[in-house]
Amino acid sequence: MDVFFDAGHIVSNARMIHLDRKPAENFPGEAQRDYEEARENGMDFFLIAIIEQKGESSGTQTVRLRLFKTNTRELIKEQVYSDNKPRNAKEENESIKKTISLLAAQIK
Repeated sequence: MDVFFDAGHIVSNARMIHLDRKPAENFPGEAQRDYEEARENGMDFFLIAIIEQKGESSGTQTVRLRLFKTNTRELIKEQVYSDNKPRNAKEENESIKKTISLLAAQIK
């Protein structure tokens, strides 16, 4: 969230949703309630972050960040980051910030 704020965007967050399966569609139905709330509160964009764990033994994860226009629900950009599972919270935070900064550059 800091990355967006530092780039001059006002941001808000919603609850985290745990899914037992990878969503088949770009916009998971589980995010609909939070999307509607963001739209009603005048947000221009809606970001969904999907973190896929590739099993405890492999130690890898994939983060998919999907940025949508709130008024049309159009997918503007998807940024995918796949790497070894971070060793600690600081490393994970830095990886996420790097990936989000690529998305923040897409917002005008």
